[in-house]
Amino acid sequence: MLIDSWSLKDYAPAEGVALGAFAEQFGTDDWIDVPVPGDVHQALIDCGRIPDPFYDRKELDCAWVEAREWWYRSQFTYAGELAQAQDRLELVFHGLDTFVTIWLNGEQLGQHGNMFREAAIDITEKIHTDRPNTLALCFEPPLVHLRDTPPLSWRAGRETETKRNLMRKAQFGFGWDWGPRLPTVGIWRPVELRQQRQAAIQGVRFATLEIEPEGGQALVSVKVEVELFAGDQPIEVEFTLTPPDEVDPIVEQTLPLEGSRDRLVAEVSVSIVRPSLWWAHDLGEPSMYTLVVRILQGGNELDRAQQRVGIRTLELDQSADPDEPGTHFFRLVLNGVPIFARGANWIPTSSFVGGLTAERYEQQLSAAQNANMNMLRVW
Repeated sequence: MLIDSWSLKDYAPAEGVALGAFAEQFGTDDWIDVPVPGDVHQALIDCGRIPDPFYDRKELDCAWVEAREWWYRSQFTYAGELAQAQDRLELVFHGLDTFVTIWLNGEQLGQHGNMFREAAIDITEKIHTDRPNTLALCFEPPLVHLRDTPPLSWRAGRETETKRNLMRKAQFGFGWDWGPRLPTVGIWRPVELRQQRQAAIQGVRFATLEIEPEGGQALVSVKVEVELFAGDQPIEVEFTLTPPDEVDPIVEQTLPLEGSRDRLVAEVSVSIVRPSLWWAHDLGEPSMYTLVVRILQGGNELDRAQQRVGIRTLELDQSADPDEPGTHFFRLVLNGVPIFARGANWIPTSSFVGGLTAERYEQQLSAAQNANMNMLRVW
């Protein structure tokens, strides 16, 4: 279940808490609607409160945004059922930018301070099942949050620049040669209410270990990490691997788990005969297999994960160049084939990354491909 209906308002630092903006009941008549995923700047542009910062020098008229604290509020109703001994409800924030405190129904759940990592909070015992629930988030001004943090000694004398390097936050928001100073703030990835039963997949890693020189066989590995949070009956992991454009899997295995309850691991290596390899677009087709991982207990599915994976090896070759004595290669080797890398730096498509669509990325990536690029360096 996605929670995507939110309201937004700003206060002076610490003012929102003093007014009780975190409370379960709080007046929001003067708040504005804001899309999630998204960000504060775009919402303010849409409602006419700030000008388009990319026109002329209008970014200067938006400088006040980074000095305010920004509050998000939402109400949602949980319509499911909980078997308390076996089920877990997690409130998952896939992207919060950046220093934020979170409340549910007036109770503080915790704080988060990393734009790049999700925040997952167990709310099984806290959620209302008989009436609406209220979420409140307060985003603190980044430089205010770091006000009392000692600066990095090797950058003494550049206070603002020093402090920004202490954040797990996209640095481009503080200005770069290609973009204005518009430090983003807000819920920039989806918010999800996730129900789990007894066990949950914590991670899946697929890797190509080796491909025979003629490509007749490949050795791949699958590693799965699982958390068992309820029950004491044995569980197992099943995975299938299905080739591109096919329905039936070529690999289907059930694996035992080893380790402690909070970190059970299953790992296996398998051989794939005549694999369909992943190639850069100028050398072949980027073939993708479908990997499905399921947690089973007595034949019943507890959790699953699905992803597309490619079978390929990629190495950086720095061996001696026999044609130029005393020199070394610096080249990438894909599936045993040296490639000539033609590409560019990829900077963020917009200063407001929370509002970008898949179509926008596809358009720009297609443009790079049409320009005969085969590599992008993610800036």
